[in-house]
Amino acid sequence: MDAFVGFDIKKEYQVSVDDQHTGLSKKKTYLAQYRTRNKEWKVTQTQYELENWTGKKRKVGTKVITVKKQDGFNTRVKAK
Repeated sequence: MDAFVGFDIKKEYQVSVDDQHTGLSKKKTYLAQYRTRNKEWKVTQTQYELENWTGKKRKVGTKVITVKKQDGFNTRVKAK
């Protein structure tokens, strides 16, 4: 199954986030939630092809792609 999906499906990891939330009641139950935060850039890539007989570069195509990098975590606390 691992080879089919392309990653290790048994891999586990833990996330520890230190965040301060004020105004919470001791009488209620809360659920802490988190999600990853990403930075995003748009990058233009240009593809060139080298002509063997002349040695010149020839522009073949251009694409705009989106690059994402994990930047941290967003957290929130909800009452259950």
